[in-house]
Amino acid sequence: MSWTALLAQARTGARLRHSPHHGEVHWRAVAATGLELARRDLRADPAICMAFAVLHDCRRVSEHRDPRHGPAAAGVAQSSETLLALLGSDRAALVAEACFHHEGGKPRRDQPLIGACFDADRFTLGRVGIEPEPRYFSVIHHDPAFAEMVRFAEDATDDPPGWEELFARLG
Repeated sequence: MSWTALLAQARTGARLRHSPHHGEVHWRAVAATGLELARRDLRADPAICMAFAVLHDCRRVSEHRDPRHGPAAAGVAQSSETLLALLGSDRAALVAEACFHHEGGKPRRDQPLIGACFDADRFTLGRVGIEPEPRYFSVIHHDPAFAEMVRFAEDATDDPPGWEELFARLG
């Protein structure tokens, strides 16, 4: 099983796949940001961040409020044999939980493996005109690291790496 296979699962049924706000360009920006978070804070797991990035918005049906997309993405995670093979049951369950709660989820400073997923997505909020605020973040929420991550995510949002490069960063 491979990351490419997980991406194929996410793409299947992804109605907003080509959206600039919630489609694959965004997924790649979240992946790059999650990998950078994991590089800076060892409490984050790069593979969990990657799986979350691939899946979190794959069942979104609206650019606006879409409260069912997180639970729907969690369903993809829970039923994915590919995700299970890549991460094992415990880590795959964390991805499903992060997907389920990511929209409107409170910071998870008690669970940095999930919190890093939320943060990777939230650091990219500039794409929709929302300035990230430290109080909503779990893993990196103090300057100067917070400001550095905001700049990193802005760059990743403007020009995210391709999937092949992102998957290669996992080792």
